Amino acid sequence: MSDRWKLYKKCDDFRVQAPQAVQDIIEIKSIAENGIFEIGTGGVYTKCYTFSDINYATASGEKQEAMIQICLAIL
Repeated sequence: MSDRWKLYKKCDDFRVQAPQAVQDIIEIKSIAENGIFEIGTGGVYTKCYTFSDINYATASGEKQEAMIQICLAIL
């Protein structure tokens, strides 16, 4: 009985491969000059914005102070 259980318990190969990145999930059909992306099916459009890395921990003291001043100005 335990041998049959081990046979049934054994994991099969995955039927769907897990995505490794966001690019594997979102189907991008085209990109216009103004940054508008056509994605998926049915004429769905979106706009993409990029942000620079603002890692506070690795920034110099002056940069950290500048980041705080920017945040304070927003508040």
